[in-house]
Formats: sequence, structure tokens, C-alpha cells
Amino acid sequence: MKKLLVLAVILSVTAMANAMVLSIAVGGDTGVSEITVLPSGELVLAVHADVFNQGDGITWGLVVYSGDGTIIGTSGIVTALAPNASFLAPEEELLDWANMFGYSGVYGGVDTFEVSPVYTTVGGLYFDEIVFQAGSSGTVTVQLIETLDFETYDVVDSLSIIIIPEPATIALLCLGGLLIRKKK
Repeated sequence: MKKLLVLAVILSVTAMANAMVLSIAVGGDTGVSEITVLPSGELVLAVHADVFNQGDGITWGLVVYSGDGTIIGTSGIVTALAPNASFLAPEEELLDWANMFGYSGVYGGVDTFEVSPVYTTVGGLYFDEIVFQAGSSGTVTVQLIETLDFETYDVVDSLSIIIIPEPATIALLCLGGLLIRKKK
């Protein structure tokens, strides 16, 4: 009976350690799955997390999965929610991280293994000021990828960014089309 109790405690602690959830935040709002931006425009992205407990640890990457755009901003703020347990990958190491994950982007993590035994944080914005820079028109897919062991990677959130031309460009195209039609 004692062995079964110990096994149940170990399994429950393991389940709690993997219970954290990450998501992409756009301008502080979570749950956004699609947004539009102008060509060469910028969006401020962030990584939002729920509660972290002692023993939790996760590494994440915010990457451009497909489309014309880049993610920059390794100076993103690690919020006060987990000051001793959160980190962003330094700029000089981004190529190594990109090789591990398979995509270039911004990388970070939360590691509470060495923080005090009663360490618990509230949910909220963990990493901020990560900048998405739009390219030309089209659709860009940004994904938030996480790993616990650097062998398996899970897509935990994704964001579709639709890059639309400025209204003035569309108006000029329409006027040009009308002029060509009038000449015929």
C-alpha cells in the first residue's frame, strides 16, 4: 500500500510539472488567431503562460513557420512573474537555437528547477517586446513551439498574419485599371 501511495505522488507531481500552457499574445491580448498588418509593418508579440510551479521547465521558440516575415527582438522583457527562472536566448546564440528547432526566430524558456522549493508564479505575460516585421503581401504563419527534452517539439499556438497592401496602393491599382479600360 505504501508503494502505491508513493507511486501516486510521483505521478501527480510529474503531471503537474507538465501542466503549464504557453500562448502567443498580440499587443497583450491572448487568444488572437488572425490579424492583419500592412507591408513592412510591425506587430509586438509576447509569450503568455499560465501558472508555473517548482519543478516546471519548458523551452520555447516563436518562429515564422511560413510566409514573408521575420521575428526579432532578443531584448524582450522577461517579466517580474518569474525573474529568477525565465530567460531569453542571447542574440549570439540564435543560430544555434534555430538549428535545434529548425526555424529562425526568438527563443526562451522557464526553468524553475533551481528556484526555491515553494516557488509558484501567477499566469500572465512572461516575455514581451518580440517584434514581427512583415514582408510583402500574403499570409504569414507564426508558431509558438515548445519542447521539454529537445527531442520532441509541439506547436502550442499559431497566429496567421495577413499582410495587405496599403489602401493608397489598392486605389492606384484600381485607377490604373480604369484608365487602361477607358483607352480600349
